[in-house]
Amino acid sequence: MFLSYFTSFLIILGAIFMRVIDKIIILMSKEGINKSKLAKDLGISTGHFADWESGRSKPTADRITIIAKYFKVSTDYLLGLTDNPAPHYE
Repeated sequence: MFLSYFTSFLIILGAIFMRVIDKIIILMSKEGINKSKLAKDLGISTGHFADWESGRSKPTADRITIIAKYFKVSTDYLLGLTDNPAPHYE
């Protein structure tokens, strides 16, 4: 019984909180940027995106910071801690 409640909780939690990569994909879409361009601009491989999307790995704190600066959003926004994308340094 506990396991089914816990499983349901995790499903709901997953629906509420977006993954960092989901936020990145939304920002890419808004800016009209594809994975290849973003990877080239940031100096990372497109393989990182595939790993992030599949859940095999997650962006490091350094990469999250670089991506936030690239899109001019806060790291808190990418991490799902706020709905306000405005960076704190402005």
